[in-house]
Amino acid sequence: MLFGRIGRLESDLTFRKGAFAQAELKAKQAGAPVWAYLWTQPSPAADGRFGAVHGIGVAPSLYNTRGVLNGSSKEANDLAAAIASSWAAFAANGDPNNERVPRWEPYSAPKRATMIFDENLRVKNDPRATFRKHWTP
Repeated sequence: MLFGRIGRLESDLTFRKGAFAQAELKAKQAGAPVWAYLWTQPSPAADGRFGAVHGIGVAPSLYNTRGVLNGSSKEANDLAAAIASSWAAFAANGDPNNERVPRWEPYSAPKRATMIFDENLRVKNDPRATFRKHWTP
């Protein structure tokens, strides 16, 4: 378990820290709303031992579940439909909300509303708070 937490902290420092810094700065501008999401659905590849690897949400966002990272189960297809419809709605009107996802509030500090894409699709406030606290001096 410790290795998993260290790996997640390292991954968040490498990838999520910059993304959330951008979200924080954009939200402070008080212009167009900012939307944050986190893909946590683990890959079924290798019996799930690699978890939700970086980039795993890219193919489903294009409604593609043919690759080995995501599989093509009913659950994988439903999750792909949710993220793909969110991207389509965002492209069409600047808001990712649609009938396939729960109500998704824009990102703003200190709430930090973030859509969690996994088998239990939901919005969670500041889902990586424990790790985020290590990002700032």
